Amino acid sequence: MESVSISGRVAEYIRSERLLLPSERVLVALSGGADSVTLLCVLHELGYTCAAAHCNFHLRGEESDRDEQFVAELCRQKEVPLYITHFDTAQIAAERQKSIETTARDLRYEWFRSLIEQGVADTLAVGHHRDDQVETLFLHLLRGTGLDGLQGMRPRQGNMVRPLLFLSREEITAYLSQIRQSYVTDSSNTDEHHTRNRIRHTLLPMLETFNPSVRQTLFDMMNRLVGVNAYYRTQMTEVLRRVTTSEGNISIRAWLNEPAPCTVLWEWLHPHGFRSAQVEDLYLAATRKHVGREFVSPTGKRVIVDRELLLLDNVGSYADEPLCSFNNLPPYSTKIREEIYDPATPLPSDPFMACLDAERLPEGDWQWRLWQAGDRFVPLGMSGHKNVSDFLNDLKLSRLEKEKQWVLCRNYQIVWVVGRRIDNQFRCTNATKKMLIIEINPH
Repeated sequence: MESVSISGRVAEYIRSERLLLPSERVLVALSGGADSVTLLCVLHELGYTCAAAHCNFHLRGEESDRDEQFVAELCRQKEVPLYITHFDTAQIAAERQKSIETTARDLRYEWFRSLIEQGVADTLAVGHHRDDQVETLFLHLLRGTGLDGLQGMRPRQGNMVRPLLFLSREEITAYLSQIRQSYVTDSSNTDEHHTRNRIRHTLLPMLETFNPSVRQTLFDMMNRLVGVNAYYRTQMTEVLRRVTTSEGNISIRAWLNEPAPCTVLWEWLHPHGFRSAQVEDLYLAATRKHVGREFVSPTGKRVIVDRELLLLDNVGSYADEPLCSFNNLPPYSTKIREEIYDPATPLPSDPFMACLDAERLPEGDWQWRLWQAGDRFVPLGMSGHKNVSDFLNDLKLSRLEKEKQWVLCRNYQIVWVVGRRIDNQFRCTNATKKMLIIEINPH
């Protein structure tokens, strides 16, 4: 295959996918392997203003230094600016408590992004090709994935482009052979301890015994799924709009009326870190009306099954609130004033305003806090004490609403279940002379 045809096909791919403008400065991620060398050669041949970036991870001894020397000579020959950085990858991986492979990838892209931010180039180009794409598909399948994962890598991702994504590994090496351009081979690519290498050297050759064109077949399927996924995303956005309340919770009735409620649940919860097994368990708990069941994600989110809603909240967002003084109340801005009480004037019905008999209140400090198990008060209009928990249950509040319920205390005695009911003992009567008005403004 002639080099001109490869370059022309890459140019057409760049145009069709709108990857690069002629005037863009391109930073090529240059490892020295066949794919990155092809990328640099083709973009240089097409007239793009290129720079190259190479990472020495010091993981393969002399081989790592050999790669660095090779890319330096290649860039010198092509008069391409080269940026080189060194990482003690094993040490950094231990500090970050990640695998060496993951750490190397993170370090590489962190550095590439920093070069772009410094103005070295406008766009980063990487040499991923068709075979990488197919291998990535199997990696995603083995780990579990949805439609996004089945699409694999996209030609553009932010300011990173993949101009060779449509080419096979065979076409890339044939191109380099035609132009008599050498490249280096990473010995770790043959290490079958790595899952990708086992896919490359064992799984895909075995599948080719069933279909010699399996790599192209799977690549074409992944491209078709891009359109499928775009349509799916549009429809799922509309479904989530229908079933989600203004507070961000899910209406169980509306949700279960959808054709695929478990799929809807996955799309709602997956961005918050919930695993597929948790989604399935939550689906069963909701359909079996296990009110009160709680599911917690590794990212610190929780979902609670309530009577009519699936409630999404942060773990510990209210349960860990400290006892607060009157002048330092987190959830409310507060106004307090005292007035002469006139029995002929109707009391305001605003739930965020408490009107109390100032002279009947106990002496001592004020406290604002969340209600606690065992709290009791005499609800306005009643003569006997009632547990706050029973009072809130009678109001049919959701679990999250109950968790967020504050009380106002004087000398540690509840005088107001905030926004709900004052204690009957401190109500204003015909004998009241001075009225204390406490007004809150939730924010």
